[in-house]
Amino acid sequence: TTWLQEIVWLLMHEGDFEGALATPVYIRSPFLEFKDLTLNEIGLDLASTMPSPRVIKTHLPLKLAPREIIVKKPKTLEKDKPTTI
Repeated sequence: TTWLQEIVWLLMHEGDFEGALATPVYIRSPFLEFKDLTLNEIGLDLASTMPSPRVIKTHLPLKLAPREIIVKKPKTLEKDKPTTI
């Protein structure tokens, strides 16, 4: 999932490799349900302060997401098996 985070972030930021190198991936794409130990912040809090559009990493099933995520039609990527890309 980390590779996919990088690819999606770079696509959304027109291949800005300098920006990607300047900021760690766990800050650019926070893990929604975990606390970041280096920043001492919960991923949900980090994500809510980021400008839109955001890249957010989660392993939660889509059915646990807020209803708005379906209504607003964001882009979501799901893996059904660990070997699926």
